[in-house]
Amino acid sequence: QLIAKSKHKDIIPPFVTTLKEAIDWCGQGFTVVARTVLTGSGGDGIVIMEKDNPDAFVKASLYVKYVPKHEEYRVHVVKGKVIDIQRKTLSKEKAAEYAKKGEHPNFKVRNLENGFIYQRANVNPDKSVGESAIKALEVVGLDFGAVDIVVHVKTGTPYVLEVNTAPGLVGTTVESYTKAFKGI
Repeated sequence: QLIAKSKHKDIIPPFVTTLKEAIDWCGQGFTVVARTVLTGSGGDGIVIMEKDNPDAFVKASLYVKYVPKHEEYRVHVVKGKVIDIQRKTLSKEKAAEYAKKGEHPNFKVRNLENGFIYQRANVNPDKSVGESAIKALEVVGLDFGAVDIVVHVKTGTPYVLEVNTAPGLVGTTVESYTKAFKGI
């Protein structure tokens, strides 16, 4: 909500905090992402609300208008500089599993449970993705963090979904943070 009150509110998707407003959006044909848990991980507490499924209308702390996305990124920032960017992508193994079962992955919620992994190779988003991540950390007053950003499928506009203050760090990402903190 800090970002929504700042001069950078253009980097977040529209959101509301009442069920009535969220249901109104659904009635207008929008998909709404309800966040029943605000401090979870891996998609905890995410409920997709759509007009044709009123059973999914839930009481939540936050409702965000779904952004139809082309790509989703995790951008790691330290001291105002992007140090690492990863793209959330469906793993080959999970894609094969879905195909074998004749099922389709849930591209609306790109998390590990749905078969998505972080890809580092050949990841070259528009510079506005990194700029949006830097702005998000400036607004919330953090020196470092991992910012989840989606890119609108039609407009190419990046939108900040969340700032992770304790992202899972492994491999190359640990090395990137270590170098950034040491000033290398």
